[in-house]
Amino acid sequence: MRPLSLVRASVLILLLGFMLQSARAQTPAPSPPPPVQDPQAIAAIQSAIAATGGIAAISAIQSSIAQGTSVVSPDDGSGTTNFTWTHSGQDFRYENDATSGNHVFVSNSGNPCDIEAGIVVASAPYVARANLPFHIPALVLFNELNNPNYTLTYVGATTLNGTSAIHIQTADNSDSVGQLVTPQDWYFDATTSLPLSVQYRIPSPRDPQIWYPGSITFANFQTVNGVLVPFQLTIQEGPPAVPAAVATISSVTFNIAISSTQCVASSVAGGAQ
Repeated sequence: MRPLSLVRASVLILLLGFMLQSARAQTPAPSPPPPVQDPQAIAAIQSAIAATGGIAAISAIQSSIAQGTSVVSPDDGSGTTNFTWTHSGQDFRYENDATSGNHVFVSNSGNPCDIEAGIVVASAPYVARANLPFHIPALVLFNELNNPNYTLTYVGATTLNGTSAIHIQTADNSDSVGQLVTPQDWYFDATTSLPLSVQYRIPSPRDPQIWYPGSITFANFQTVNGVLVPFQLTIQEGPPAVPAAVATISSVTFNIAISSTQCVASSVAGGAQ
């Protein structure tokens, strides 16, 4: 997911990708192990699903639109950015009005693209696999629990920001590329089972072996159609030196009809390809 710092993350990943590709020869990734779903990890996810609304409410979500504002390092006086995050099945559109101009990241029928000021920069299809609607953690967890290609691993009890937590890992190990771009670390409140945080990978559009870390910390859960959604997200994308962004969601709407053209590059860039 790259809903906030789209420009920042894209530039960093492209630069890193070009540097590393020129510095070393690529080696093939090892074959992934067969998917294994640890019973303790399954139990942790099931508890989180129950805590965030239950199977019936979460499985009913077919599409979503989240709107709000974000600011990078609020203490430094950075300007506010408006965003709209749209998802429908495998399609997505993450849009913000970054200070450098309106910026959009779309799934583009499985061939994701960054679009800024009408200029389209294509990404590899695997980039879409790493861009999940993490701002609706209940839905991501439900989908991963019900995907037989996902390995679910129980790591154990830990502490996250002073809160007792349960730590699990998930990854789509159905192929070697999925093994590289889909690993996630999830942390759940040990008392309430609510998701506390997720860590994920932001892969280079040129090489799945090159990626930056991303993380989201969830807060201020509110009920939308029976599902608890975090209305405050602290998002860190890129190296630790990159400032975090704080996103405040103002509204979330489920199951609104979304035209497939909204998630296609040509409709965003006015036909530029």
